[in-house]
Formats: sequence, C-alpha cells, structure tokens
Amino acid sequence: MAVFRRSSQRIFAFSAKSNPRSNKTNMTASSHQLTVSRSASLMHSLSTELRVPGNRLQSFTRLQDDLFLDPMDIQLLIASLESKLEYYLTEEEMAQIETVGDIQIFFLR
Repeated sequence: MAVFRRSSQRIFAFSAKSNPRSNKTNMTASSHQLTVSRSASLMHSLSTELRVPGNRLQSFTRLQDDLFLDPMDIQLLIASLESKLEYYLTEEEMAQIETVGDIQIFFLR
C-alpha cells in the first residue's frame, strides 16, 4: 500500500519497501534463513563424519553414551568439523562437548 505525501508541490510516494521496519523484518528473516542453513550444513557434516543417518542425530544425543565415541573419536570429530567449517574451538570449549546440541551451540555462534 502506497502512502502519498505532498510537499512543496511535489508528491512523494512511500511504499512498504522503503519502510525501515519492513527492512528490519526482511533482515531478520534472512538472518533466520542463514542460521537454519548453517544448522542444516552442520548436521549434514556431522551425519557424514559419523556415518550415522541424520534422523538419529538429535540435540540431546550423547556422543559417548548414544553414539559410542571415545574421547579420541570426539577430538577427531571436532577437528574435522573445525577444518570443514573454518571455525576453531579452544581446548576448554572442546572439553565441554558431550552432546550433539553442544556441538551446535559452539559451532553456530
């Protein structure tokens, strides 16, 4: 819907596209799509690295108890994800990872 405003014998038309609020909404929507895309990419990488179907990987899935990974396997998994995603964790962050959700939290910041 266009809004017309008369100023010094000129008529200006403002549409929803020029509204700063709608731009903020568009930026938020595109930001959300980017996050969803990054999350899907991370889950695909996890599924590929672990050779586990994607539907078995939930945020609450424990790496050691549910996927039977030992600490060295987890370190190798994290190192592989770091090189693929070009995002690197500190030793302290790596030590805190116990679930797939933890991986998502650290890699999707």
